[in-house]
Order: sequence, then structure tokens, then C-alpha cells
Amino acid sequence: MYKLLALGGIVVLSVGSFMSCLGAGPVAMTGDVILLSGCGISTWGFCYWQPDSQV
Repeated sequence: MYKLLALGGIVVLSVGSFMSCLGAGPVAMTGDVILLSGCGISTWGFCYWQPDSQV
């Protein structure tokens, strides 16, 4: 579950950054909100799931 949250948060981050960069007015503000929520989702996912390091 946490792996899906971490990877899904990255997808949400990309959508939010696309909207905030290319949008104007309310679309850019919505992109900012999506970007911040994506940060929270991916941080929550990566706190509990750390990918294996190939040492």
C-alpha cells in the first residue's frame, strides 16, 4: 500500500506541476494545491516504504 502511495504521489506531483506551470488564474491555483497534496502523499508513502538500495 505504501509503495502505491509513494509512486502515486509522484504522479500527482507531475500533474500538479504541469497545471501550475501552464495554467493561468484559478487553474494555476488548483495546480498549486494539487502539487502540495502530492508532496504530502509521496512523503507519507516514502516514510513507510523505502526502496531497497543496491549496495
